[in-house]
Amino acid sequence: MLKEKPLELTPDTLDSIIRDYHWMFNVIKEMRDELIVGAKTAQYGIEATLPKATGHVGDPILQEAN
Repeated sequence: MLKEKPLELTPDTLDSIIRDYHWMFNVIKEMRDELIVGAKTAQYGIEATLPKATGHVGDPILQEAN
């Protein structure tokens, strides 16, 4: 089996993580907005009479991160 090497938090890597945080947050927000476009609920027509999903709304980006 492949073993992952633990991440060493040197001052340089910590600085880059902190510096890139807002940039990465915005990228994830844009990706999430793109995924939501196709997941709207139908209001009219035959699709409106079909059963709706129950439970909580799934977040595909969060699922990949875990």
